[in-house]
Amino acid sequence: MQTLTSRDVQVRYGEFVESVQDGVVCVTRHGRPLYWALSDSHLRAQDPSVFIGRMLRLRGQIVREQAQRAGVKPPSLSDALQPLDSSIDPNGLTEDDVMQVVHDNRR
Repeated sequence: MQTLTSRDVQVRYGEFVESVQDGVVCVTRHGRPLYWALSDSHLRAQDPSVFIGRMLRLRGQIVREQAQRAGVKPPSLSDALQPLDSSIDPNGLTEDDVMQVVHDNRR
């Protein structure tokens, strides 16, 4: 996954569009992810649940890297799930449970 700053996107928009055609691009502002950009063909080519799973993993990698640079502990899965449903017990979740949470909360 390529990462560009929001300033790079503004100045070199043509290159940004070409990068999006090649894959997912993470646009950052002040070192923090602002949004991910991808082409419509990428969305149509994949099962939505697979795509969402990939995006969640990518976001997790970015959050962990930022936490390491800042010298703090990265947020846990329970921190990420807390705003979704307070009845979820993150200690007993399987991968299928996580995918179900994603499916239930993407509407």
